[in-house]
Amino acid sequence: MALNEDPTPATPEEPPAERARRRPRLPRWFVYPLTVFTAVVAALIVTFFTVDVARLWPGLKAEAEKRGSAYLARKMTIGRIHAKVTPGVFQFDDVVIEGLQPTDRPFLKARKLTVSLPWWTIFSKELIVESLEMTDWEMVVESFVGGRNNFPRVNGPPRDPTKPRKPRWFKTTMRNLLASRGHVTYVDHGTPWTVVAPNMRVTLFRRVARDDYGGTAS
Repeated sequence: MALNEDPTPATPEEPPAERARRRPRLPRWFVYPLTVFTAVVAALIVTFFTVDVARLWPGLKAEAEKRGSAYLARKMTIGRIHAKVTPGVFQFDDVVIEGLQPTDRPFLKARKLTVSLPWWTIFSKELIVESLEMTDWEMVVESFVGGRNNFPRVNGPPRDPTKPRKPRWFKTTMRNLLASRGHVTYVDHGTPWTVVAPNMRVTLFRRVARDDYGGTAS
């Protein structure tokens, strides 16, 4: 038995060139969380490149949590920080970004976050984050009536308009992101409506020719 017995003529097939121009887009509610991964890396970079690491190494984890929390305007905790044998590779275990309230489910929990950060590139005034790999993670995205949501502040602290803008002596570029074995829950409290996406795999990559980022989610 045919699944579709509608006698309406089939729509002419779209030309290949037109199909190529149409790129599938990730849902809006999922695009925004991708920026949080970058924000977490930025918060950790702030820790490493604005403090004397040698002096603070015994208390580096506490300092990283403090600065990361200040950057995101949300409490962030880190279970462990350690450098890998490969130069410029750091691993962060059990990273947690809390929800709007301490009693809420965490916005993000990541078992392992590995950053390939060749810090010597900073001398060229462009700090390159070669890759960010996050495994065994869980994200809870919530939206409320009136447009409020549970996103942390991904752009860092606001600039004081009464003070002159300080020139940035380096910029940060992330080239590749891979988040695997993830679990995303989206809760719309206004509808109400919930979407659960287990075993998520997310990629984000720098497109140099277009000066932007592309990505996939599956």
